[in-house]
Amino acid sequence: MPYVIHKWSRSAASVSYNGPACKKAGVTGGKIYENIKEAESDAEKLSRINPVGFLVSELPANKE
Repeated sequence: MPYVIHKWSRSAASVSYNGPACKKAGVTGGKIYENIKEAESDAEKLSRINPVGFLVSELPANKE
């Protein structure tokens, strides 16, 4: 199951977050994750940079 990262304040997305916090957090922006633990780890790194927070959600099947 693929996963994406999105801002807590936004709806689940069909692509991962790819904003300025990625570079500061050392996270590859726009990445689609196959491993939920890796996605959660990157979401946590992003949340440390941007206090709005980030969540992981499953990529809808029709968006792969």
